[in-house]
Amino acid sequence: MADRPLQALFAPAAGPAIGGGHLMRDLALAQALEAYGLSCTFATPPWGERLLQRFAVSPPSIHPLARSGEPKAIAAVLGALAPDLLVLDDYSLAAADIAPLMHPGLRIAVIDDLANRDYACDLLVDPGYGRCGGDYVGRAPSTCEVLTGPSYALLRPEFERLETPAPDAGPVRRAFVSFGLSDVGAIAARAVEALRPRAPHVRFDVALASDAESLPRLQALAAADPGLVVHPDSRGVAALMRAADVAVGAGGSATWERCALGLPTLAVIVADNQRPMVHGMAEAGVLLGIEMAGVDFDGRLARAFDRLCRPEVRASLHIAARSVCDGRGASRVAEALLRLIRC
Repeated sequence: MADRPLQALFAPAAGPAIGGGHLMRDLALAQALEAYGLSCTFATPPWGERLLQRFAVSPPSIHPLARSGEPKAIAAVLGALAPDLLVLDDYSLAAADIAPLMHPGLRIAVIDDLANRDYACDLLVDPGYGRCGGDYVGRAPSTCEVLTGPSYALLRPEFERLETPAPDAGPVRRAFVSFGLSDVGAIAARAVEALRPRAPHVRFDVALASDAESLPRLQALAAADPGLVVHPDSRGVAALMRAADVAVGAGGSATWERCALGLPTLAVIVADNQRPMVHGMAEAGVLLGIEMAGVDFDGRLARAFDRLCRPEVRASLHIAARSVCDGRGASRVAEALLRLIRC
């Protein structure tokens, strides 16, 4: 009888208040592992299951949970499946939560961005801008392999770098707008309503979830404006981004998608954990960044967008963004995990 394929279990944080960033980057890693013959299962609540059904090219096996982030529930799935690898991507889980899950024959990987707690794992991945292994000294076990920086950003294959031309000196023709799957405070609609009057000759492609708060407002606007095109639950985001001259979006994990494509970006900080990275990348000239919080958001957004559209700014951002990330991080992490579970 042939040996069973190696198995990986993913347990990402997922839910309306959390968003889909954890789940989507884990899906990219699962896709990379499956290319090497691994069998991947997701332990996720119903919200995450619906997300996987909508966005996965081939929906993975799913083990339902009542909610994410509960070690006892994850332990029950481990007992049922007996996988070789457990991938945890949940800021609520620290070493004390993970240690009871460890047992001989199981390797544990953690995906993180914060470096703010103790970790119990064999491999840790933090793709944060400016992050280094030293940030985890004393937090991760001394035997843990730590992979840091945007070279390990977990992106789907369609975001792997291709040769893309630098922005031309002509006017902006297309703008890509996307704030991820959570649409905090109907931010997608707010952004379009603030920017569309300033750029009536620019086509706006807006990608968002089909249950986003902004969707009805945007669809109503698009019905009267042929230059505004709304893309609910789009699986063609990479193509939309490649066709765009500029992008406006949240400062989360989609930052790496835009960098891999060299897309000049105005990043809006919509969550506290995005602030350090966006500020650091803005100071380095990789993107433009503003806060969603604070007074006169519409005015600040409009002024930053005007700057983004300047040819010399677009050219500089394109070069800087491409230097940060090449879109091959999922393959690099998959290869590291294969070495780990085969040793």
